[in-house]
Amino acid sequence: CRTMLELQARCGSKAAAARRCGAVSLEGDSVLWRVWAPLASNAELVLIEGDARRHLPMEREGEGFFRAVAEGVPEGQR
Repeated sequence: CRTMLELQARCGSKAAAARRCGAVSLEGDSVLWRVWAPLASNAELVLIEGDARRHLPMEREGEGFFRAVAEGVPEGQR
């Protein structure tokens, strides 16, 4: 994500700007992915495992943010 001030200006609120974008480790082997795509109507996370692709729909959080949580994700997953 960009600087806090840029996000506040674009997101319209301090709470939205404080959301962390990218991959965030959760308890166990789960990972939360969050992206800010204010012009998108939907978003999809694609995990690459060798030649295989795992597609996960991302749910809308509001104010342009989308999120997806996946379990069983090894460190360094792409």
